[in-house]
Amino acid sequence: MRKSSIIILLIILAVVFVAILFFYLGEKREGRPSLNLKDIPDTPINKICLKISLPDDLYYCLAVANQDMSFCEYLDMPDQRKLCQGMAARDISYCREIQEPGAKKMCYYELSFLTGEFDYCDEMENPNDCYFAFVHRLHWESRADEIKAEYCEKINDDTTEGKIFKNCCLAFKGKNPSLCQGNRFCLSFFSQPLSFCETPFETPEGTIKYKDDCLIDRAMSEKDSSICAEIKEEELRDLCYGNMSTHISPDISLCNKIADEMRKNMCYTEVAIHFSEESANKARLCLNSGGTISTGLCCQSTGDFPNSCAVGACGCAPEYSHEVKVCDCGKDKCFDGFKCTTREEAEIPPSYHIENPPYYREDGFCWGASAIMLMMYEGFSGSEIQEFRNILKSGPGGPPDMFRGFQEFGVLDKVRIAYSRDYNKQFADFYNRQLLVNPEEQVIILENKDEALKKLKKLISSDILVIIMGHHGNHYMIVTGYDEDYIYINDPGKDDVFLERVDYQTKYEEKTKMLVNNFFEQWNISNFEGGGIGFPGDYGMIWLEK
Repeated sequence: MRKSSIIILLIILAVVFVAILFFYLGEKREGRPSLNLKDIPDTPINKICLKISLPDDLYYCLAVANQDMSFCEYLDMPDQRKLCQGMAARDISYCREIQEPGAKKMCYYELSFLTGEFDYCDEMENPNDCYFAFVHRLHWESRADEIKAEYCEKINDDTTEGKIFKNCCLAFKGKNPSLCQGNRFCLSFFSQPLSFCETPFETPEGTIKYKDDCLIDRAMSEKDSSICAEIKEEELRDLCYGNMSTHISPDISLCNKIADEMRKNMCYTEVAIHFSEESANKARLCLNSGGTISTGLCCQSTGDFPNSCAVGACGCAPEYSHEVKVCDCGKDKCFDGFKCTTREEAEIPPSYHIENPPYYREDGFCWGASAIMLMMYEGFSGSEIQEFRNILKSGPGGPPDMFRGFQEFGVLDKVRIAYSRDYNKQFADFYNRQLLVNPEEQVIILENKDEALKKLKKLISSDILVIIMGHHGNHYMIVTGYDEDYIYINDPGKDDVFLERVDYQTKYEEKTKMLVNNFFEQWNISNFEGGGIGFPGDYGMIWLEK
């Protein structure tokens, strides 16, 4: 078998080795307790585990996914049982008692990541491998924001291998492949064309990474499981499907594509553990938002804590339903999968991107270019847009000319603006008296940043482009989308006074994204430097009502 250089492969091979060891040594012995499968509760997680064909692997899955050590008692070998108990209890002390090296390594690797305890790796004979496994799994799962600077600092870079691992860690943390310093092993963890894999390259361990192995990275970085099908070697193709299901998209259908029985069983186990952790997290979210946990009958394809704000998840006939955990939020509220909320609030999706938003750039003209994008989105023709631009350019510049352009094109009554309650009265009076036609209807006052973000998301998810006032009141931009981590913008061009001084955007990008926290840092008017009349308040927004 070709030796793989990817740490993920080493982890999975260790898992497979342990699984084989368990099966070989864990054959039924005199006095070993037996488990009647009919006694296993009919839950979504247990249904996944019950797909596992080998008894020892099944017991392990049931124990770890349900965090129930009683299933470990069905395992005969002491190390096998300790591994199971450690994972089920989320307790590192059991790992310390394991003698067999492969099982001990698996216990530390898996438990450190499952619990988020990076320092568990410190106890290993070679912690560098464990450190790197931890950070690149965060990278694959799009959780690079969780990589702390001290994680990379802990990687010993006294060797060439250590230097490469550390550079990879810094590249993952910064989401910046240039920090790979040209090393192809590191670059392979980032998006690359398939042709990248045509040339073999050396790994930090000194082995050669060939095309099939490299294609696993392409599938992972592009989040595209169809690339796995292009891998010729069955063992690596199985690994690709398993890694995709474990780190990218927990999906039983990917496990079903795995040919090797041991690997398939481990894939089912990883999916079950994922949904178990997701269920535990949703339970915490339910309780923290004022809900209580109960059980109910929901459709057979529905897991624990379904979105009760949506229609259909629990609307099947009893014969097509099963019992799941549910969050009871009380009268007039529902659980959206993240919190107890009202149905109106639940209508806002967790992520949304306006399809094919227009883009227009003109440096030093951010307010006008942003207004032009609104008008392009409204469907005005090229000649009309040019006429609109001429109007904007005919005056001294700024919001008065923007609103004059809106008026001459007959859309001023559709204009809406929003800002915080602690607004600048002088600026607000100017907008109300000089720019707007009906301030009572056209101005929305926002109580706080949470309400501002909710309003912004509501507009975007309704396919309404929004101009926002960024860079502390000095720059106009268009918001085109959002997700849990980022706000996506079309930036119309460099502004004259602020852009080059912000530490979180060191270079200008036209179509980019900002971390939500960074977005809020500058979505205010605290450092308005333009002179004259600025936008009235923080969380400034301008849009055209449908």
